[in-house]
Order: sequence, then C-alpha cells, then structure tokens
Amino acid sequence: MGLTEALIAYGMGRPFGFSDAQLAHEIVAEAATSDYQFSTFIHAIVQSAPFQSR
Repeated sequence: MGLTEALIAYGMGRPFGFSDAQLAHEIVAEAATSDYQFSTFIHAIVQSAPFQSR
C-alpha cells in the first residue's frame, strides 16, 4: 500500500492522512481488477471524488 499512499500524497499535494485510508483501499481494490497495472492506480486517483474536489 506504500505506492498507493505515495501516489495519493503526490496527487493531492499534501501528506497522506488517516482520512485517506478508505480512498487507498478503494484504489487498491480497483487496481486488483487489472492485475495492478500502474495506469489503473493513476486513473483511480484522478477519478476519485477527493481529487476532483481539491
């Protein structure tokens, strides 16, 4: 989950926080459906509500 946390922190422009744990789990679950392709991680972050509303 370290990669996911780092990508969230970078994408949000702030440190990964406790409130981001659910988002990280959702992103990992989505990435699992595509055999953990890197592009799926990026797509899931960009399409997430927290990223869209920042």
